[in-house]
Amino acid sequence: MSLLGWATVALAGATTVSVVFTAWMAAKTSALAKFNQQIIEQNERHHTDEVQNNIDNQRPVVILDAELNPEIRENRNIFDLIAHDHWRAYYSGAQGNVTVLAIACEIKNVGKGIALNPTILIRFENNSGKELISEFSPLAVGASRQLEIAAFHTGNNSYFLDPHQNFKTDEYQNLPSQTWDIFIRYYDIYGNVYYTRHPKDPNQRWVNIGERGEDIPPGKSKEQIASELALLKALGSSKVISSGAKG
Repeated sequence: MSLLGWATVALAGATTVSVVFTAWMAAKTSALAKFNQQIIEQNERHHTDEVQNNIDNQRPVVILDAELNPEIRENRNIFDLIAHDHWRAYYSGAQGNVTVLAIACEIKNVGKGIALNPTILIRFENNSGKELISEFSPLAVGASRQLEIAAFHTGNNSYFLDPHQNFKTDEYQNLPSQTWDIFIRYYDIYGNVYYTRHPKDPNQRWVNIGERGEDIPPGKSKEQIASELALLKALGSSKVISSGAKG
């Protein structure tokens, strides 16, 4: 074989080796990239789990701890009224949309972390226009505060207020007889919101805890209530007409 022939064979062999080496390097690079991606994903999962554990270990749980066992039907009536003249002497500077209730409970943090901005919201008749609100200072783990006499305020468009934005006396007198749910909204140190619900209905359990990031569910609006009343009125009228036709 001539020198040119041997050179051609050698060049072909070198080319083949180069192709094989390039393919091998590509496979190694791809495997290394996959391995690096797995390491990154593993670190991300570890970090996510660590953050989740930190949040869980700092989760507050705020409840109303009643003097009498609220799981017993007759013990659900945990608040009472205070004579208007009596509490006005203690809250002489209070605005007209402020009222006071006697509550036989303490607000207590039974969770693992501090509870920031705890707020009690009492909603009557599941009506967003019938809500009483009271804000409290942060509660450390295991800390509690006796309520006894607590001041609550309403919104400006509340059903409880007269045209002069003063609390209606008859509405105040009727509060204990109405159905209600007591909500407590609070936050952890990471800014996550939580809530606890205490219902008047004795057929429901006393303590109901919302999920992390879940705020107090809204009550019914004026429009929803008006629509329901109109529907009930229409159904009542149709029953009267139907009864008259049968007669």
